Amino acid sequence: MEKLTLPDPAASLWKRIRDTVHELGTRRPEQQTRPHLGGGTTLAARWGHRRSTDIDVTLPGDPSLGDLARKDEQNLAMRIGGKASREDENEIKVICPDGALHVARLKPHAPGAESIALVDGQEEIVLSNAQILRGKLSRAADSPVRDVFDIICAAKADPQALATAVGTVNTQQAERIATRWRTANDEFAREATTELRDVNPEFETPRNTLGSDAARALENHRYVRLEIEVETDVVVIRKTIGAGALPDERYPLKEARTALAASGVEEHLDTNGPTMPIKMAIAIETMAKYKRTGTLYDSNNPATKYQIAFPNKHFEPGWKPFPTELGTRKPTTASGAPTIGAPKRPSGTTASTGKPAQVPSRPGSEPGAWKTKLKELGIS
Repeated sequence: MEKLTLPDPAASLWKRIRDTVHELGTRRPEQQTRPHLGGGTTLAARWGHRRSTDIDVTLPGDPSLGDLARKDEQNLAMRIGGKASREDENEIKVICPDGALHVARLKPHAPGAESIALVDGQEEIVLSNAQILRGKLSRAADSPVRDVFDIICAAKADPQALATAVGTVNTQQAERIATRWRTANDEFAREATTELRDVNPEFETPRNTLGSDAARALENHRYVRLEIEVETDVVVIRKTIGAGALPDERYPLKEARTALAASGVEEHLDTNGPTMPIKMAIAIETMAKYKRTGTLYDSNNPATKYQIAFPNKHFEPGWKPFPTELGTRKPTTASGAPTIGAPKRPSGTTASTGKPAQVPSRPGSEPGAWKTKLKELGIS
């Protein structure tokens, strides 16, 4: 089990409000949830890259935080001795003399990547680095300087987590984030004078290019190759970025669907394609059923997508998704010329004169034929 010691002053704040935060998840007997600890403070506990004063908590599945903003005994700000700076159904932020508490009800990205850790001597559910970094990308339109600094530090401390986070946004989103950050260099430099304190010398970076450096880190950690291999008992996920291949991610084969979600591959495919993640899961389960091993998907080999599109067919002897060669079109004219013939005209006109075409008469349709028929029947 991972052991984390939160950095001060966030550690002191957490110890003071921890029990209250846990009560938030139990306030509805019919729908309870355990708080998930995340944010820059958790990254600081793992990397020791900077000072942190805030506590970030999410209550995934909570229907609304509106009851915590009412002026009654449930009011969160009053309970922890602070003042609310933001209150709505999705988020509440309370500023306290010894720090700040930010509570959100949104579900974390890459669900299942969170784990139980011992935080300051007590078991807590803690978000993974990739989940925390993905949350920072979600608010990139209004990023505080701490977020861009954390992105830069992630490139050094945990490139795999940064790649997973970046992989869940599409190309257009990534470009917009990078552009926003690059245009905010001066803004970030001003904020850094008060917001970035006690930075570990190993993570020091120029303050006048924070936005540009974060944008470069984002761009450098996009996937250039994604591979999924099925072994006897495990699913192996291989991710390659511009700097090279990242360490293999290995998950139990029987937990393939959980693996796709926790690794960020599910959200990556859902956002970027080329296939639906549910089809990927079915293909993995099909390989397990037939006890087949090998590369299921390689983004650099488009042909492997057919294995996912037709997983059952793929394991039938001799099956191929398409013929290796297209058949030669047979000529449609007596001379053998490869033509498909002139199109039929919708109107009854000839191609040469434009006059009404002579349509052969149907027997019994000649003028006056109906009178002859009546006489034959003895009707006058």
